[in-house]
Amino acid sequence: MSGTAPAAASRAERPAVAIFRRGSFSSINDAFLAAFREVLPEYDFDVVDVLDLMEGEGPVFAGLARLSALREFTRLLLLRREKMAGAGGCLIRSTFYLDRLRRRLAERLSQRPYVFTLQTQSLFDGSLPGVPHFVYTDHAELQCLRLPGFSPKDLFPSRWIEYETAIYRNAKMVFTMSEATRRCLVDEYGCPETRVAWVRAGRNATRSRAAASAADRDGSERILFVGARWEPKGGPELASAFERVLESHPRAKLTIVGCSPELVLPNCEVVGSVPVEEVARYYEQASIFCLPTRREAYGIAFIEALAHGLPVVATRVGAVPELVSEGETGYLVEVGDVDALASRLTALLDDAETRRRFGLAARAAGESYTWAGTAQAVRRHIENAVSPL
Repeated sequence: MSGTAPAAASRAERPAVAIFRRGSFSSINDAFLAAFREVLPEYDFDVVDVLDLMEGEGPVFAGLARLSALREFTRLLLLRREKMAGAGGCLIRSTFYLDRLRRRLAERLSQRPYVFTLQTQSLFDGSLPGVPHFVYTDHAELQCLRLPGFSPKDLFPSRWIEYETAIYRNAKMVFTMSEATRRCLVDEYGCPETRVAWVRAGRNATRSRAAASAADRDGSERILFVGARWEPKGGPELASAFERVLESHPRAKLTIVGCSPELVLPNCEVVGSVPVEEVARYYEQASIFCLPTRREAYGIAFIEALAHGLPVVATRVGAVPELVSEGETGYLVEVGDVDALASRLTALLDDAETRRRFGLAARAAGESYTWAGTAQAVRRHIENAVSPL
């Protein structure tokens, strides 16, 4: 016991920051937190996962929260635009759930002073009275209005938009992964320019030092798809386009990582979900990356593909045009355009020199997206907002 007392005392004396997270956030939370600890080594981190915090609420609470969600999001649930449970589902957005979560956070953090608090994602309000609060997010609901074919009637109801707006207004500053989200917060939510900063994101599947460039994998003719959800990520369009690709490139292969659609498609390998540390080898075996997503909050898979030196074929939606430069690191097509998708994939398979050129530019672009860089940017902004830090 004598050996642990000084360590405990030392920990108590260090200034503390609280980080609020919800689950893995596609492995982003662990990666960002590790990098943020590196740039703030003098602080003690109190990490609170709101899923763990709410775990002990019991079946009565769960039932009441479900009723609250059914009442508030009836239309979206009936139309199956949204799910009840899940990472961004209606249950966790219900007034009943959010009110209880806010009380639990206040109770959890009441015994200790914090220099500041920071939450990842804008799914709840983690701000506390008298404590500078920051938000790091990948998306805002009103960005959906910029999606092709999206109707305003399909937005979450006004009650949620008002709550989400309060999340941003209660924060001393909001950090965004993309410029598209930053612009939306300013234009659609009325956030002051000085209180919103674009800090980018990093990649989770990192390239090994010995990894070959796409130019060195020309013989593989392997197209890679990485995504946890097949239909929202444009999987059916890719499958249709790949059938056309096979007409001129019968040796081409399609590898699907992250989900397990039921397909009857020649030369197609469905890998399914794999640990994030194993995803890199699929990038390293591919010669083209294709993710024709219909909706995209940000797109970590794109920067992973770029960093692995892969030319990219994607859709012109959300933040994707920020990540993929048309005619430099890949090609962009309109959502749902199977003809253009097949044409661009075929063009890249036809032209090794273009693949090589795009691959080299992709690698250079992808290397600029790191969690260390994001963490440093967040620290700089917090230092300017909280003095002294």
